[in-house]
Amino acid sequence: MLSWKHSSGHYRNLLNKDYQCGAIARYKDTWCAVFYDGSPENLSKKKQDVADIVVTIKRQDKAGGKYIGGATIGYYEENDRWNTSKRITVGESGRRIVLEFGKTYVFYEKTTPDGYDKAEKVTITVTKDMPREIILSGN
Repeated sequence: MLSWKHSSGHYRNLLNKDYQCGAIARYKDTWCAVFYDGSPENLSKKKQDVADIVVTIKRQDKAGGKYIGGATIGYYEENDRWNTSKRITVGESGRRIVLEFGKTYVFYEKTTPDGYDKAEKVTITVTKDMPREIILSGN
C-alpha cells in the first residue's frame, strides 16, 4: 500500500486531473483511492436508488391560491415518526426532497408564516405515478 501511495501514478492522478484532494481507503483486504475535484455539486450529490422519487413540497394560501414561503414543514414515515422525523423550510417555489417508493409519509406545518393559519396535514403513499408536487394549503 505504501509503495502505491508514493508511486508517481497516484500523484499524477491527484495533480494532473485537477483534483484538490485524495484519500486511500481500505475495506478488509481491498484498497482503493478516492479523489475529489473540489466541486460542491459533486460533493453534495446523493446517489439515488431506483426506489427513490424526487418531489417538491409547497405551501399554498388556500384563499388566494398563491404559493407562499417561510413555512417550516415537518414530515415523517407514517409508522415510524420518532426515528424518521425531518424538517424543512420552504420558499415560494417550494423545496425538493427525496422519498422512497412504497412508504407512506405524513406532512404537516410546524411553523406558519406571519398572518397565516396552519395548513392541513397531508398523508401520501409514494407510487411511481403520483404527482411530483405535495401541496399543503391553509388560510
